[in-house]
Amino acid sequence: MTSTPRHAITDLAADGQTGAGTIVNDGNRSLESGAAHFTVVNDTLTAPPGSEADGAQYIINGTPTGAWSTFADEDIVIAKGASAANGWLPITPWKGVTAYDQAGAHNLLFTTTWVVVGAVNDVADNTTGTDNAALADGTASYSQTIFNDNFASLKVQVQANTDALRLMGDAT
Repeated sequence: MTSTPRHAITDLAADGQTGAGTIVNDGNRSLESGAAHFTVVNDTLTAPPGSEADGAQYIINGTPTGAWSTFADEDIVIAKGASAANGWLPITPWKGVTAYDQAGAHNLLFTTTWVVVGAVNDVADNTTGTDNAALADGTASYSQTIFNDNFASLKVQVQANTDALRLMGDAT
């Protein structure tokens, strides 16, 4: 028997089988993926990659083709095994779902489409860019803007090598 990749929950049906057990297997993988937050390998594909890890997640970007042709643009798809022959579990995103794109190193928020809400950078090693700065004392700072469901923003700023944290709200 196989098991789910993250929490090693035993699958009720073996890879490639059909039946009621596959529904439970799909449900377990959905739960493991996060109730409303996903970590995706990337968000740039329209067809499955040549190989993937069991449980690997992708966001379809464009008209889906190949084994993803029955899914929709912007769906999240989860690999049901290390072989594309085992199939894919599609999840239609809903308003407020978030994802972290590992390849692009950015956070995404689904509103009516996926939008980038901020790049993720290492504070200690990355002191340039629009959200990063060198402070007057030479230390680095990093800020991240977070949006709520009404698209009001909250900027979180962290100063490297200190316990300093600033929250800056936006009334919009």
